[in-house]
Amino acid sequence: MKHLYKEYIKDRHYYLLSLLFIVFFADLFLLLYGAEANALAYLNISLLIFITVMTALDYWRYRRLFRALVDFRKEPLIKDIVDDRQNLLKAYAVIIDDLKQIIKNSDEANEKKMREMIDYYTLWVHQIKTPIAAMQLLLDESGDLELKSELIKIEQYVTMVLGYLRINAETTDFVFSHVDLDKLIGEVVKEFAPVFISKHLRIEVAKTGYHFLTDEKWLAFVLGQIISNALKYTKNGSIRIYKQDHYLVVADSGIGIDPKDLPRVFEKGYSGSEGRIDKRASGIGLYLAKKILLELGSDIFIDSKLGEYTRVYIDISDRNMMIE
Repeated sequence: MKHLYKEYIKDRHYYLLSLLFIVFFADLFLLLYGAEANALAYLNISLLIFITVMTALDYWRYRRLFRALVDFRKEPLIKDIVDDRQNLLKAYAVIIDDLKQIIKNSDEANEKKMREMIDYYTLWVHQIKTPIAAMQLLLDESGDLELKSELIKIEQYVTMVLGYLRINAETTDFVFSHVDLDKLIGEVVKEFAPVFISKHLRIEVAKTGYHFLTDEKWLAFVLGQIISNALKYTKNGSIRIYKQDHYLVVADSGIGIDPKDLPRVFEKGYSGSEGRIDKRASGIGLYLAKKILLELGSDIFIDSKLGEYTRVYIDISDRNMMIE
């Protein structure tokens, strides 16, 4: 830092010149009014002492800031970008530019890793679905509904993994189109037919006659998660699916949700008191449903009474469906 005072003068030359002009104009003003030489001498000495003290303090602050920058240079990510002869403002600019580049490189690397991970799990999901489909055919022949129900759960968990990765990626593969809601409900419910039969639960689906703009694949995923939850926590009775105003409602006669858990059911990883009883609960399904619907420009909320029912309301109004 032996040449730092030169950089200080370059950085502060306007400040130093302004102080000298103050002394000059003060002397000129006093001379015009006939001040004595002794008065001018005392004034100049006083101003010079003041200027010297203020300049020394300012230089000490400048030196401390630059020393901090030089120390910062030793950080692994910032090394070799500041030298002892570098202008302080330029040093700041260099560090900021370097940090921007580091952040950009980091973002690009993370995005690449995410794409690679999604590609891997997409391939894995497609590969794992082959033996799942083969097992379903075998179970169709044997007629073992309980095993088939468990296999459907496995398929749901596999789909959830892929959905979780895709919805948290930088870009999401939304494809908006006008969807026949009744057809979509029928296809999703059909997937869970063995579970309904195995658990002796009734499924009641009311025709909606409704078409609206959304992403069919992602809405089917959300509906599948909600039906899966309803089946998990309904021991007897029925699950009803119907349209109410601009909502698609999935209502079950299950164990319900504790009022203290309701405000947090859409939090990531929160499984509530029912989830703590069922150790397999991940607390991811409703979190994904909420996140996906918000991405689609829609929303979801739940009404429940402990020990009696749970009703899940999905907003299916066209006004909320946004195309970006």
